[in-house]
Amino acid sequence: MKDILFVDDDPKSLASLKRILRNYAANWRVHIAQSVDEGIHLIQGGKIDLVICDILMPEKDGFEMLKTLKADEKTKSIPVVMLTGMLDSKLKLKAVSMGAADLLNKPIEKAELVTRISNGLKIKEFHDQILDQNLFLEKKIQERTRHAMMAAKIGSILVRGTDINEMADKCCGAIVHYLDTAFARIWILDDESNQLKLIASHGMLTPFDTKHGDVCPCYLKVGKIVKEKRVVLSNSIIEDPDIDDQAWLKKEKITAFAGHPLIVGGRTVGVVAMFSRRRLDTPELDALTSIADKIALGIDRKKAEEKAWFLAYHDTLTRLPNRHFFLKALKSEIEYAGRYGKKFAVALIDLDNFNRINESLGHNAGDQCLQDISDRLRNCLRSSDLLARLTSKATPMARMGGDEFIILLQNTNDIFEIGQACQRLLDEFNQPVYVKKKEVFITASIGAAVFPEDGTDPDGLLKNTETALYDAKKKRTSVFSFYSKTMNQASIKLFEMGNELRKAITNQQFLLYFQPKVGLLEKKIVGAEALIRWQIEEGKFIPPSEFIPVAEKNGMIVSIGEWVLETACKTCRALQRTGHAKVRIAVNLSAFQLDQNNLADSIASILEQNKISPESIELEITETTIMSNPEKAIENLQQLKQIGFTIALDDFGTGYSSLAYLQRLPIDYVKIDISFIRRILVSPNDTVMVKTIIDMAHNLGLQVVAEGVEEDDQTKLLEKLGCDIAQGYLFGRPMPEQQLLRLFNQTP
Repeated sequence: MKDILFVDDDPKSLASLKRILRNYAANWRVHIAQSVDEGIHLIQGGKIDLVICDILMPEKDGFEMLKTLKADEKTKSIPVVMLTGMLDSKLKLKAVSMGAADLLNKPIEKAELVTRISNGLKIKEFHDQILDQNLFLEKKIQERTRHAMMAAKIGSILVRGTDINEMADKCCGAIVHYLDTAFARIWILDDESNQLKLIASHGMLTPFDTKHGDVCPCYLKVGKIVKEKRVVLSNSIIEDPDIDDQAWLKKEKITAFAGHPLIVGGRTVGVVAMFSRRRLDTPELDALTSIADKIALGIDRKKAEEKAWFLAYHDTLTRLPNRHFFLKALKSEIEYAGRYGKKFAVALIDLDNFNRINESLGHNAGDQCLQDISDRLRNCLRSSDLLARLTSKATPMARMGGDEFIILLQNTNDIFEIGQACQRLLDEFNQPVYVKKKEVFITASIGAAVFPEDGTDPDGLLKNTETALYDAKKKRTSVFSFYSKTMNQASIKLFEMGNELRKAITNQQFLLYFQPKVGLLEKKIVGAEALIRWQIEEGKFIPPSEFIPVAEKNGMIVSIGEWVLETACKTCRALQRTGHAKVRIAVNLSAFQLDQNNLADSIASILEQNKISPESIELEITETTIMSNPEKAIENLQQLKQIGFTIALDDFGTGYSSLAYLQRLPIDYVKIDISFIRRILVSPNDTVMVKTIIDMAHNLGLQVVAEGVEEDDQTKLLEKLGCDIAQGYLFGRPMPEQQLLRLFNQTP
């Protein structure tokens, strides 16, 4: 059925046209319009195959309609036959030049009208066929262009790729982009296990962003592709018995799958597959086939290169990097550390008397021991020890020869950290190695050198680690030595202190002293700060400035902090029994404690066990402790504040971010650092600074404590400036609990 539109302002003319075409009603459907606008409206509302339009009409004429139809891509192909009752040749030429298909003179003869309509409809039909063919060819060209671009892109990826996983991921990305699929994946066959291993996934599903990362829809089909070495195309994977995870597929509307084996020389090396929400047809499968051989060759070549690289740079027994690889890594680390002012250490490990194992149990047993030891050493290294700027295959440890290993301890700016790492490595030798169901005990010695102090080039550093190792072996087994004599002495001192700290709580060597705080308005003691002391023998103390940093580094600060809090709680109870229930004892928190996940629960538990309310304990922090991990510190402090603790910011004014974080911190007090108070009577600048801190704190609703007050005139000036509380030798030096209780009882 063809639709013909007559446009004429004369109703009689339209009626005449309809009568003429009455006998053709079975094939032609006639529509009429009495104006150009009405005709255009009908054309836009439905399919019209031919238009017959009068030229001369009021308002808009036939030329206006012809111009409108030819200007629109959707209607320009509709044949337009123009009607005129005039014999003006100029009108005819104008109609033809504007794109009219034909022109009829009025009055119209039936035979001529039918002939012109038939010719016009044939022209339209031929035009539509040509258009469809062009669209088909254009689609084919675009499709082949996309496939060719995909092949070129993948070819470029395979040529330039340096890492097999990255290379495979980019190939999957190209498949998703050019073939418009939901996601694509590549598996390879592991050379040792002969099992499929997913190495790349791109699109809506990747190996790392969903629970399906290690699960594969269509895994059974992928297995069949490998086994049968044949291509699979399925547009009905839902309810397929060979398809895994049907629920997920339905949820994500994945309906189609195409997989192709990756074959090189008759040997299957993997599978490439794509998953789609739309139907996959032969062209998509052909495109996948066109790149499968390229991907297979690229993967096989890369695997061969990586195997050759591994054999060149790794020890085949322990699978650790060899000396050649380590020297390259060391050179790279020296360049980086030198450029950015970093430190790092090199530690050389030698197994003591290892030859006796080979001689007594055989070389196979010796090899087994080396494999076990290398696994232990690798597993005990912290993330901070990793050689992060090498490839993911890199490890910070290498086997240097028969029974020697070397470790690169990156970005270690602290001798204590280096010593800790060396001790941790030596501790791995405490457990026996089991060979042929026998226990074999192995000991080791370690020599360490530090960049840049002990050398600025690979040869110098390695030479000095050997010298340090020789020094360690002279002492006894299971020890480590630094190349520098000064470092050795410092390390020994630090580790001896660390060992002694572990005994200090058990042996009750810690004491808690208390320094009073005086309210300047009330002129009486309002609280006290708890200060830890380590008494190694009668009258002999190690200052906190020496042992607290060590305790923080070895984790002992948590146990020490708990002891301080428990002891402070006991003092609170003693004060409460003597009628001083409103007095608060201040306890210091370290950066290590503020970084703990369960700090608030731990502190609350200690108070509950000692039947002390949070209002009786004040927690003091310093800006330095906060800035090591500000977000975590603020989170912990907010939890402590919610429980009911009072919080004070100590040493205020000495940090660099106090003002930035002050409004975010849930604090009640700021403590002005002693350095300002010491010069307050002689330095106008310090007086102004103290006044500024007091005013700012009061404006924020905080109270102010002045530390280090030693003179009456300092107290008077602080009171004048509006300071709330003072603490210092003027009111009392740090004292034992009994002396503090006597002082409170003497206070009116």
